Amino acid sequence: MEKNILSKPRIEFIDLAKGVCIILVVLLHIVPLLNDKLDFLSYLRMPLYFCLSGLFFKDYGSLKNFTIRKVNKILIPFVAWYVISYVVFYVGRLLTNSAHEAMYSITDVFFRNEIFNIPIWFLLCLFWSNILFACVHSLFKKWYLQLFCVVLMANVGYIMNFYNVSNLLYIGSSLSCMPFYYLGYVLKRTSLLYSHANKKFERFLFGMSLIGAMLFAFLPNTFQHFEFYSNRLIQGNMLGVYGISIIYIVFILLLCKMIGRLPYISWLGRYSIVVLVTHLLVNNFVLRGVCWGLKLTENELWVQLLCFVINISAMAVVIPLVLRYLPYITAQKDLLGDRRRPFLQAEID
Repeated sequence: MEKNILSKPRIEFIDLAKGVCIILVVLLHIVPLLNDKLDFLSYLRMPLYFCLSGLFFKDYGSLKNFTIRKVNKILIPFVAWYVISYVVFYVGRLLTNSAHEAMYSITDVFFRNEIFNIPIWFLLCLFWSNILFACVHSLFKKWYLQLFCVVLMANVGYIMNFYNVSNLLYIGSSLSCMPFYYLGYVLKRTSLLYSHANKKFERFLFGMSLIGAMLFAFLPNTFQHFEFYSNRLIQGNMLGVYGISIIYIVFILLLCKMIGRLPYISWLGRYSIVVLVTHLLVNNFVLRGVCWGLKLTENELWVQLLCFVINISAMAVVIPLVLRYLPYITAQKDLLGDRRRPFLQAEID
């Protein structure tokens, strides 16, 4: 019988990994002055999220059922928060009576990748990745055929980058990120994530991934940089991006498995979708309040770090409120299909 990590209602170290990942995402967006010093984190944030989603791939009996599921859990939240975000933008611009430095339009998603409340791009990209792999999974059962299709799609994504093809609706990004999604699917079928895994091999793999992570973080001339939301290779090559990211993914998963659970961080990971879609909206108010109250500018590192701490702390209030009043757009309840079906809390989406 095939081992299935979905047989348990919750896997605590996966929640922890999701929590670490979403905190790094918030750090990226709220403390941009740290980005140059922590460039190596780009190997981890989005690749780990795609991997965790692939880890919980399940076909739900048919491609139709799978698509309905992902529409409920990913596409509907994206559309809803996209609209909410632009309502916030237009209302804010009206109240402040000022032209925003970067002008936005509700039609942005059809013409460019730099949308207002940029973190929600990931939801649409993840939706395409899920649908694409579900099609591959329904057509091919042999692992080597699935792998061939994943590699082929990744190459199409790279070709789109190389020839500057429009990354319309983040489809190019989803193609380029398919290897990370497939990595999660493969890991689910190994013993690596189980308590009965070979401890000696696990410690060896952890040690090697730690060494690799440290080397790529601090040695000069090793940096590879891929801009996931725009499907643009900024520096290095895609094989380097994939290889280094896999090392970081394995390192974080094994580290989180060793730790098990960190209460608040694990809780943030459990509801990471809420943090993802709300943190920049919340920070618009936090940043304005901090700068106005303390008579400061936002271009200071300690101000950005203060806003980061306030934002992460504010999630203790934001998450329960959003879950209570907006369950259909935070993947807690289904808008389409059988609403009586219980929500599998272990899912990434």
